[in-house]
Amino acid sequence: MDKNKQPKEAKNNGLYTLLGVVKICPFTGKKYDAVRKVKCTCECHNPNVTIMHFMPCCDGGYIEEFRYIE
Repeated sequence: MDKNKQPKEAKNNGLYTLLGVVKICPFTGKKYDAVRKVKCTCECHNPNVTIMHFMPCCDGGYIEEFRYIE
């Protein structure tokens, strides 16, 4: 596949950023070829919940979501 062409699902939502190379997720070991930023759903963003993280759960309220491939 040409690296400048996006798969159909990436064109529809426009949120994925194609990497041009296949990478491996350090947490799951699965391969991925695109990422997108999505809102963090951690309870720490709820003003009625008091949660303390030892490490940050997100970057400015957003996390990266990988598009896994087989």
